[in-house]
Amino acid sequence: MHKYIIIIASIFFTANSYADEWYNALQGICNLENNTFEVQYIGKYNEEGQAMVKDVKSKTENECTINDIKYELKARFFYRSSDSMGRCGAHEYVEIQILKNGESIFKNLVQSDCHYSKDYISSVLVEIAPENIIIERKQGTPY
Repeated sequence: MHKYIIIIASIFFTANSYADEWYNALQGICNLENNTFEVQYIGKYNEEGQAMVKDVKSKTENECTINDIKYELKARFFYRSSDSMGRCGAHEYVEIQILKNGESIFKNLVQSDCHYSKDYISSVLVEIAPENIIIERKQGTPY
């Protein structure tokens, strides 16, 4: 019996020491030449992820003023269960909201399903001239 405890504990600690960490970031990009404001949802593992988060923090623009109109990125991070039966338990969600002069013009969860079986939003592009909103989605999970 004691041998199994030692072996199981050894396997458990070995598995933890090689665990990968995933990092997510929302990046706002104001492009005055193209009259666009883009929000990208990006992610990377381990050291690349840590470097990406630092880079995004230094470069991201949460506000963009084009033709005297102010666009803002608001993000909300929260935990909840997507099913009242507790199918997933607490799960991390990200909500993107884009405001135009203080009024919401876009609001959506990046991914609505905790099992990653649905598409997720990888970017939202606001084209200012025709005032279009283009949502790019990818299948699967950014995690």
